[in-house]
Amino acid sequence: MYVKCSDLDAAKDVFFGMWRKDVVSWTSIIVGSAQHGRDEEALALYDSMVSTGVKPNDVTFVGLIYACSHAGLVGKGCWIDLPLMNLFGLFYLVLVSTMQF
Repeated sequence: MYVKCSDLDAAKDVFFGMWRKDVVSWTSIIVGSAQHGRDEEALALYDSMVSTGVKPNDVTFVGLIYACSHAGLVGKGCWIDLPLMNLFGLFYLVLVSTMQF
């Protein structure tokens, strides 16, 4: 909710104060960081999420691709896009989610 109101700092305070962080909370802070132009921070948060053992979902990857596209990190976006999504079995799910009809 704080991210939607453009208060990313408050959102981070709440996030880092949480005892248990699941894929929803991690994805929310990753996508929020990406939407507010903190692309490198979003990528660092993703690395932290994976290192804690939380498995990303399709929304997580869409947020990462968003962050990479806004930061001009096309190579990093491609690296995230193919191997990791295949590793987690999400490639086709994200592909369909990002298509415009």
